[in-house]
Amino acid sequence: NEFLLKIMNKDSEGYVPLSVISSWKKIKSLGATNQMLVKALRTSTKLIVSDDGKKVRRRQPFTEKHKEELQSRMIIAENLPEDSSRNSLEKVFSVVGSVKNIKICHPQEPSSARASKSDTLVSNKMHALVEYETSQQAEKAVEKLNDERNWRKGLRVRTVLRRSVRTQCSIS
Repeated sequence: NEFLLKIMNKDSEGYVPLSVISSWKKIKSLGATNQMLVKALRTSTKLIVSDDGKKVRRRQPFTEKHKEELQSRMIIAENLPEDSSRNSLEKVFSVVGSVKNIKICHPQEPSSARASKSDTLVSNKMHALVEYETSQQAEKAVEKLNDERNWRKGLRVRTVLRRSVRTQCSIS
């Protein structure tokens, strides 16, 4: 995400302090200590932990090409039912391809400390970011799941990366 990219860019070697990663809700919920986290990260084939165990970075730097490739496999789904869950959305979107990840984004007040510029550029309503294995699957999701006939309750599905115009959304 944008926040993580800023931190990576501040370090000449692209490292992110382990304290940043260990502060994430998902990591906290695991109940892992920093030592356990370092041990797990050191088994990764995609990450490098610093010798002192205080920072982590990607083996291959995240480039603009990587960002565009990732965005080509992602769709934005809007006009979701209020009771949408990760499981219910996975059932809907896996019909057209292999879903790698789903993030449900809830609208935030503009003054919220957690709201970022990229959040407001995606949507000011509840929406989901769905990552597929391939860009072809993402395009198929748009083709098959976008329901413009039902203008009130129909699911709106579009790709994150638009072929003709670069998107301002920064998802990584």
